[in-house]
Amino acid sequence: LKPVYLIVGEDPYFFNQSLKKLKQRLEREGDLLLDYQEFDAGELDTEALMNALRTPSFLFGKRVVVLKRIEQLKEADRQRVKEYLQDPADSSSLILQLGDPKKGGPWRKMVGARGEVREKEKYTWNQLRSWIRQKVGQGGKSISGDALQELIIRVGPDLEQMEKEIEKLLLYYADDQEIKKAGVEKIVSRSRESSVF
Repeated sequence: LKPVYLIVGEDPYFFNQSLKKLKQRLEREGDLLLDYQEFDAGELDTEALMNALRTPSFLFGKRVVVLKRIEQLKEADRQRVKEYLQDPADSSSLILQLGDPKKGGPWRKMVGARGEVREKEKYTWNQLRSWIRQKVGQGGKSISGDALQELIIRVGPDLEQMEKEIEKLLLYYADDQEIKKAGVEKIVSRSRESSVF
């Protein structure tokens, strides 16, 4: 595994899924419960972060340290993190989350030289439709066109919420093959973000 990862994207679902996959890989090497720490850049104690990164793993795997929302780092904290990236500890994997892709230039370059950059743009309308069909298909069902459109109208672009609503619909349609618009109207409530979408 690499000593540093940068996950870039405005969508929290993408970050959470990427983090979940990395944690699964890291879990195979050690006890993630003992060797996992999360920090938020908006409320960062830089010394605690550096101590976490330099502390060896409790077992034989790697220590996982997550730093969320790095675009909110104060200048002094940003410099400390960049200094660390020049010589990252072999015993740790630092996972950085950058929500604003426009601020990623220097981070991409630094992390790319020593680790891995994962990036995801927001889904387009067609990509969202395909993603929903895929998730519904994984549940052994299909979804009608008008049900798909109604689902997008009600939930909006929030993929985490969309996944939860799809799970509810799959349970509701346990005995049927196809999810229909009437079921979406009955089961899925409108989110605040849906009106913007």
